[in-house]
Amino acid sequence: MATTQNLSEVLTQSKLTVVPFPAPKGITQLELQLLLSLRGRLHQLAEQAASAEQSIHRAPGLLQGGH
Repeated sequence: MATTQNLSEVLTQSKLTVVPFPAPKGITQLELQLLLSLRGRLHQLAEQAASAEQSIHRAPGLLQGGH
């Protein structure tokens, strides 16, 4: 069972590593435009995928290999 004294000794003896991180830098106008453009394109692709999936479900003969 650790006592307060033992715990203090352990904490004093432990060596913690501090990892420095670079300071955050601001986002540029170009980066913001690219981000918004990519988000818009992602939304378009998600809608296209959903539409394609719905059309597949509406034509079950295609899934069953209707020859």
